[in-house]
Amino acid sequence: MDLRKPLGYYTNDSSLRFHLLSVGEGLMTLIVFPNNQVMLFDCNVTSDNETEILEYLKTAIPTVRNSETDYDEQPIHAFVNSHRDDDHLRGLKKVNASLPI
Repeated sequence: MDLRKPLGYYTNDSSLRFHLLSVGEGLMTLIVFPNNQVMLFDCNVTSDNETEILEYLKTAIPTVRNSETDYDEQPIHAFVNSHRDDDHLRGLKKVNASLPI
């Protein structure tokens, strides 16, 4: 499945965005709230989808200016894990290395 066209839906005002990523088995949902806070719900990054998933996250997560460092960042403010099966937390370290949680 082409991640550039994610499964997902948007609210009527488009300020709350859900991205349901196609990761094979398991689940991975990115939620961007109206205030640009970002939550990742579950994670399933594999060697087969790593490049595509990380590139998609970098395009979907808003860039914000950190007033303390004066640098642009793409933080993930919260990670929620539904349960500890591999297909719901696989690749979390890879995501964190690229987009800090």
